[in-house]
Amino acid sequence: MKMCRLYIPLYDWNVTAFFDACAEDETVILDELWYICCPEHTMARVERNLKRDKLDTGFTYSNQVLRESVMTVGRASSPREFANSYAHELRHLVDDIAVGSFLPMRGEGVGYLTGELTWEYWEEIHDFLCCRCHGE
Repeated sequence: MKMCRLYIPLYDWNVTAFFDACAEDETVILDELWYICCPEHTMARVERNLKRDKLDTGFTYSNQVLRESVMTVGRASSPREFANSYAHELRHLVDDIAVGSFLPMRGEGVGYLTGELTWEYWEEIHDFLCCRCHGE
């Protein structure tokens, strides 16, 4: 698993992202959710999902009061599936930051934020997306 902490100064927002997460990463991920005051019922659902250790899954939780998010992209069955899960979770993350920062959902700010996050995470996600790295 790769873990990445990111601070976005423009929105005063912290993100902890986990890539290639699996059941054995459960404690670290749940600790991060606890730290940002994730509700118990949400943590219980996340814990159940992590223990299932299914491929091609993920989740994102944000505390808009604390301006903190945890984004998790699980292990993937292929680079294409990783891209799908990453895009899905990134959309949730961007939506949460946009709502918490009063950004218009159809404005350029959301587009720039999406691109900035992908730019920032490139080194962490590249190996999961590159077909040459996976021999495909």
